[in-house]
Amino acid sequence: MFALFSRILKLSGRYKGRIQGAFVCAFLESILSKMPVFLAFYVLAGFYQGTLSGKDFLYVGLGLVAVVLVQIAVHFLSDRLQSAAGFMIFADKRMELGGHLRKLPMGYFTSGNIGKISSVLSSDMAFIEEVSMSTLANMIATFSLLWYCLCSCSTWIGGWAQWRRSLQLLRP
Repeated sequence: MFALFSRILKLSGRYKGRIQGAFVCAFLESILSKMPVFLAFYVLAGFYQGTLSGKDFLYVGLGLVAVVLVQIAVHFLSDRLQSAAGFMIFADKRMELGGHLRKLPMGYFTSGNIGKISSVLSSDMAFIEEVSMSTLANMIATFSLLWYCLCSCSTWIGGWAQWRRSLQLLRP
């Protein structure tokens, strides 16, 4: 999966920074999407210990509102970065393909290959442009968050002395 991500980054050329920015935003969004679970755990632990007060509920409510607002902003930024990058990358690739097709002899177009070219231009490149860029950052962020959680849990269960073993989970 990371090989696919690196291939797309190589393909992106000068728009590489936009895709990496979308990756960071998607990673933050995936962390923020898990925050209500953390806050629910905090409330349940407070109920169990009997230490909750009205102020705690206010802080939890304000925390939920803040998490949702930040998540909205990060999601908007992520979508804007990755969809714009996908559009610009494939606009450049279409121009490169047009430049390549201009250099081909006329006999290439009369032998029935024009249908293949129009199929690639109309459906294949459009599908890659729309789908891959909209899901790539989310997919990478989800797997990164999963590895982070695995490392955190193994460190927490095994103690801080086992941190080297938890880092071994990061190797592909």
